[in-house]
Amino acid sequence: MNSFKTWNRTGRAARLKGVFLVALLSAVLWGVSLWQGEKIEPYAGDIQIRYHGQGVSRQALEQIKEAELKPEAENFPETVAWNVEYYVEAKNPVLNFKQDVTCIMVRGEMDQIVKDRLVAGTYGFGDDEDGCVVSSKTAWELFGSTDVTGSWISVKGKRFVIRGVTAASYPMVMLPAERLETEFFPNVSFSYSGQEGLEGQAEEMIMRFGLPGHEIRINGSIYYAMIRFCRTLPGWALLICFWILMRRARRFRKSDMRLWKVFFFAVMAGGAAALLWYGFRFPGEFIPSRWSNFSFYTEKFTQVKENLFDIAMLPKTRWDVEMIRAFAASVFCSASAAALIIITGSLLLSMPDHTGQE
Repeated sequence: MNSFKTWNRTGRAARLKGVFLVALLSAVLWGVSLWQGEKIEPYAGDIQIRYHGQGVSRQALEQIKEAELKPEAENFPETVAWNVEYYVEAKNPVLNFKQDVTCIMVRGEMDQIVKDRLVAGTYGFGDDEDGCVVSSKTAWELFGSTDVTGSWISVKGKRFVIRGVTAASYPMVMLPAERLETEFFPNVSFSYSGQEGLEGQAEEMIMRFGLPGHEIRINGSIYYAMIRFCRTLPGWALLICFWILMRRARRFRKSDMRLWKVFFFAVMAGGAAALLWYGFRFPGEFIPSRWSNFSFYTEKFTQVKENLFDIAMLPKTRWDVEMIRAFAASVFCSASAAALIIITGSLLLSMPDHTGQE
């Protein structure tokens, strides 16, 4: 009998250790999911337009800018266009240090394209034709420091003054496209911060200014909504485990049951309401005009699937690679954390109580 009790206590301790490790791992995964999702959040109000060919002309972008400056353009999007070239030589003209970098030529505000954290300086202004922004990797390679704002570098045969340094760990330089007289831009971004119906507004912009129609659209609001939904999966798993554990609880006196039921209902209702509020805030494009339209979501998810395929076929920029990794990591870690929470609940349910009964 004593050996059975010893074995029972040993098994219980081992299960408790397993529960603790699994719970800790699920918490870490959930934290990683939240962290990776934050990289996509700044782009939630953006519609990016990508072209396989030349893209949008400088003349069309000038027309958009003129319309943006008119007083009646209250809800007009902030429009930025950019082009990317790889293995462009950047040079420190004083120390003669050189490095091949990813060169992003931007027409508009640079902080709308690369939204990395700054370690020094600012992103400058859209009308600044002399300023540039470099990554911390480039700053270290060319100057041996990130405190380089005000220093000069030479790129594409022209000299630019560094306005800011981002935290990016890859070699990168952002230059003003006006100074380089770039004629066509295969990448355009419309920023509608705090607005709904991004797809419809982007379509209106394309039709109004006669932009090329063979584009691929990346709707940041849709993908961020998917991230938010996946983030709630561990929360739903916690509520399910809590509900099962409380249903199986048998250690409360009858006088305590009424108060316990009130507490149980408040936790379940409050948790479910918070998860619904956070995770089910989908863009207006995902809300049908008629609830009887049962094929609406089938068509929408087919469009998203085709859009993901089109994005996968695009030439990848560093931004694309990082965003795809962040999206995949956030979804995977959320789903894994939810699965581990359910496993933790199963381990707790299978643990014997102090009497040795299951």
